[in-house]
Amino acid sequence: MNLKGKRRINMSKKVVFMIAFCLIISGSFAWAAGQGEENVSSEQTLKFWRMGTDDVWVNYVRDFIGRYEERNPGIKVEYEYFIPKDLPQKLNTSLAAGIGPDVVGCSIQHVSEYADKGVFMPIDEYLDSWEAKSDIPDSILNVSLLNGKHYALAYHPDPYVFAYRKDFFREAGLDPNDPPETWEELLEVAPKLTKRDGDIVTRAGFLMPIDDFLTFVPFAVMNGASYISEDSQPTFNGPKWVEALEVLTTLVKDQKVTMETTNNQEWTQSTFSKGNAAIAQVNTITLQQFFNAYPDKKDEVGYFAISRERASNWNGAWLYAINSRSNMKDEGWSLIEQWMEPDEVWTCYQATGNIPVLKSLSAKFTAENPVLNSALFAGIENGLGNPLVPWATLQIKYMRKAMSESFYGMSDPQTALEENYQLLLNEIK
Repeated sequence: MNLKGKRRINMSKKVVFMIAFCLIISGSFAWAAGQGEENVSSEQTLKFWRMGTDDVWVNYVRDFIGRYEERNPGIKVEYEYFIPKDLPQKLNTSLAAGIGPDVVGCSIQHVSEYADKGVFMPIDEYLDSWEAKSDIPDSILNVSLLNGKHYALAYHPDPYVFAYRKDFFREAGLDPNDPPETWEELLEVAPKLTKRDGDIVTRAGFLMPIDDFLTFVPFAVMNGASYISEDSQPTFNGPKWVEALEVLTTLVKDQKVTMETTNNQEWTQSTFSKGNAAIAQVNTITLQQFFNAYPDKKDEVGYFAISRERASNWNGAWLYAINSRSNMKDEGWSLIEQWMEPDEVWTCYQATGNIPVLKSLSAKFTAENPVLNSALFAGIENGLGNPLVPWATLQIKYMRKAMSESFYGMSDPQTALEENYQLLLNEIK
């Protein structure tokens, strides 16, 4: 074979080799691309929204998500957080666009609104098969109860407790280890603990903001009233409610044991935290403010329950709900379920101070601070928050109006409650 022939054969071999090489490379890229598509399609994204922008909580939630994703490698959690007042607008906008979250961390008021609209789904199917259900206090489970169904699970309780200043008791000649436990005892000691400068109250014997439904409701419930009826109707014109408002009116209008203040003012900075109240219903935020301001007074604060037919106090909560339109309902529940595991609940407490809501952790929690923590856990078990009804905010409005009218002497307690009860009924018809 001549030289030209050999060159043609060599060139042909090179062409064949290059074609084969290109086919192999292109096939490899196609295989890799296919694998990438398969990996992408096999990973699911769970959209998780939560109200609350505090750095401590945001960091904890991110750490929790890491633990959840590690145990659920096929799921990627997309976490967004908002200040509470922005959540409804964000949620409404996303739902209208068909891209809403799968799991939502929100308040009782939000659950009430969106459960009524069918946005949040009942979770009873999950609860009934959940082995840990019996570890949750009924007061926590029933926070989300609407028409016999549960629409969320509370994870962040906010129990209020009745606190008192032992040093003020001693100053008034009262036994610092014998706080009032009945209405009658409260009416007896509150005037003795009150300080005035002329007609101005400078220290409240019993702190009662003029519109404080957070105290009015527990007083009615401890008197045997129901917050709402069994068929989810308002009840605050009943005789048990009237008696509760009568005793509070005696304290505020007749005995004048409290300075004039409002819930909003107290939420900004509590009178108790400033050292100007002997007895008050307070939450952990107020207590921490007080301890920060008066670190030497920690042992001078005691806790107690007021009872009549039963003990009662206010207990708000934040909850997790599942979007009824979600395609990842089971995965959403698995996230909530993992959050509520005992080890995770305790990790959350250590990271954020969130009170552990599991009965199995109550002894461990109490051992950390026997006096305060036993009172807080009792506050969870005895406490109640807003009912899960769409008119809950309106009910608060008219309760507050009735209280103000009674406290300022514009009307007697029975008339004030009845008239405002009728106004509420007219508005929710």
